Amino acid sequence: MSAPPSRVAVIGDCPLFRRGLAQVVGAADDLECTVGAPSVDEAEDALQPGDVVLLDLRLPPAELAAVVHRLNARGLEVVVLCSELQRGIVPPMQAGSRRRVDLTRFAPAHDIVPDDLPQQGNP
Repeated sequence: MSAPPSRVAVIGDCPLFRRGLAQVVGAADDLECTVGAPSVDEAEDALQPGDVVLLDLRLPPAELAAVVHRLNARGLEVVVLCSELQRGIVPPMQAGSRRRVDLTRFAPAHDIVPDDLPQQGNP
């Protein structure tokens, strides 16, 4: 019996990018896109501990770090998506982001969602 798909939330303030990324995640056999939202506040109710959150929000570094910290405190695995030019990535990484994905390079879904995440039901 195969493991259930990993739950992935796509949160981003660009609707076109958010929807496209949600489609890429949803097309992967072992990933399930559970929510696509323009803000953390709008996704909050759908998030469960252990979910992977792909976060692409244009926020000042300190605010983004606070968001990452808040999501980590809920047991969520956060991956911050950014451009190579985004110099303010250090605070979100220090706040607990699992990974930074450089969006200036093509990245398949499995390069975005870390392989070492716990499987659903196996923390």
